[in-house]
Amino acid sequence: KQPARNPDRTIVVPTIVVNEALLKRLSSQPVQLPRDLSPAQRNGLEVVARHLNAGNMGAARAQWSNLLRSYVSGNTQGSNIMAMIYYCMQESIKQNNETKKYVISKLESYNTISDALTKHLKELAEASRNLAAQEKNQGDSGPARGEIKTVDVLTIVVFSSHSRPGTENTLQWVKKRMGRAALQEQIRIVERRLSAARKDAQLANMDLQNVVQKQQQSLQFLTNIMKALHDIAMTTIRNMNQ
Repeated sequence: KQPARNPDRTIVVPTIVVNEALLKRLSSQPVQLPRDLSPAQRNGLEVVARHLNAGNMGAARAQWSNLLRSYVSGNTQGSNIMAMIYYCMQESIKQNNETKKYVISKLESYNTISDALTKHLKELAEASRNLAAQEKNQGDSGPARGEIKTVDVLTIVVFSSHSRPGTENTLQWVKKRMGRAALQEQIRIVERRLSAARKDAQLANMDLQNVVQKQQQSLQFLTNIMKALHDIAMTTIRNMNQ
């Protein structure tokens, strides 16, 4: 049964003009939602935002249409449809930004690890050269020939993923006393870890490029979606008031 039309109800859906600057502002400026939205309707707005962020236009349209019909049917104090549309767009942009922040943090972490390992390789190589020089001097001078020289080095310890889950993307530093053979082996370990960190950084950089590209496409896509949501709102309201 169609609800009785309330002549005092005022439903205003103004013309929308959207640009990239507006979409950026939407991610930071608060949106005042209608106070008479139910918890289920607020959750419905978030569902619309998730569909938009995922590019599921059909699902977003269906969810928005059902939500709007539910809200307008029970509303007797006027409707702020524009605020609801802005909220959907804002939540979609926020979700995209959170993904971008996460990928950037991963990339920064891998780059930091790579820089630290590159510097540490130079330190290990220098320690190895110093030990080699000491052994040569001992061999030339005669005394203490055959004595194995060692050096204290602050270096990384590499755990297997089975023994220490979650440590593959962190550096654990320990102090070790090593001779030249141990230093050479440690250099090989650090080189392998550096190679892995660089590969991780390359993958994270590709992910970031994909996220940035998706965000750029979304800014243009969301402009069209906003107009579509506006058109759906107008059609729904016209049908309900006929």
